[in-house]
Amino acid sequence: MSNAGVIPVLERAPHRPQGRVGEQSVANAIASQAQPVVSVRDLHKQFRREDGRTVPAIDGISLDVGQGEVLVLLGPSGCGKTTLLRAIAGLEKPDAGQIVIHGQPAFDGARGLNRQPEDRRISMIFQSYALWPHMSAADNVSYPLVSRGMAKATAAAQAVDALRQVGIGDLGGQYPAQMSGGQQQRVALARAVVSKDALVLFDEPLSNVDAKVRQQLRLELIDMQRKLGFSAVYVTHDQIEAMALADRIAVLRQGRVEQIGAPDAIYDRPVSRYVANFIGTTNELPGRVIGVAAGQAEVDTALGRLSVGAPDGAAAGDAVCVLFRPEHCAVGAARPADGPGWEGVVVNSVFLGAYTETLLRCGHLQFQVWGQSAPLPAGATMWVSTRAERLRMVPQDS
Repeated sequence: MSNAGVIPVLERAPHRPQGRVGEQSVANAIASQAQPVVSVRDLHKQFRREDGRTVPAIDGISLDVGQGEVLVLLGPSGCGKTTLLRAIAGLEKPDAGQIVIHGQPAFDGARGLNRQPEDRRISMIFQSYALWPHMSAADNVSYPLVSRGMAKATAAAQAVDALRQVGIGDLGGQYPAQMSGGQQQRVALARAVVSKDALVLFDEPLSNVDAKVRQQLRLELIDMQRKLGFSAVYVTHDQIEAMALADRIAVLRQGRVEQIGAPDAIYDRPVSRYVANFIGTTNELPGRVIGVAAGQAEVDTALGRLSVGAPDGAAAGDAVCVLFRPEHCAVGAARPADGPGWEGVVVNSVFLGAYTETLLRCGHLQFQVWGQSAPLPAGATMWVSTRAERLRMVPQDS
């Protein structure tokens, strides 16, 4: 569905004249509040392909967004994150389920209810910025206020203040064509937050700017969200962006929520190989569970047996994968005194500034290690080790 004609604050377009981290406890508190800003229940949406077959874009998703929470929808292209965002905005009509915004039903498939975007009290920032080229930056920002009945002078003053908050207070008289991509993005952000809507939706808003500007805008967005306290649903495929911005992250996979939780919980305790690899870099050691006792699983691997914390439902005979992060490893010339360790050969070792990345071959497997040591010579025999509490066991087919 095209964004043509849809303006970012979800108002009706004007006449064209001629000529913005959270801790686990904070995330849990937010998620447990009595009335979420957004509540999605058993939402479904299918698209029909050219060959006539249907593809589920949203497959039974249920989630809440709390007061003042930033929920990031993370996943690769085609996982359903943008379709879900557009459904919340009212730009895509779901097939079934419910969406409640600010305590009011916005969509109810069973009742045939589907409120228009302008009736949902939300703002939205698109990937393409969607600025009106015939309007100055200040007019772009003030328009949603004027369209809602605010006096032009008051709206203009608030627009100037919003532009100042995003660092371009002196560019209010310029037009989009006269501005850089980063400056245009700041205008779009100012326009979204100036309305002081309780909910702002972001569709990969930083993907079109370079890395340095993206980092700066990310910091500004965090600062503005803290100051203004709006709730946000933010779509991205960038793991770093998700970790930096989110109170909670929902990792999507083929139209479903694979895992949802605080960034540190998602990173340290992924429920699947999919999540572990999408939210960061991980080492994988395949194996099979021999037995489970007292919350620990005995796992037989090609590099020997390991004792790993057992997730609920783990049983003898399960094909599993033991995961551990590169930064949780160490490399040494001697066998580790305690904890899991494997002898291997250095494939390559590269200094990357903040850390040294070393790749070792242990048997037929390869492990990455990120550490502070100087690069190691290729071909050197070394030991790679980690701590038992850093091991995470997930199903092999996950």
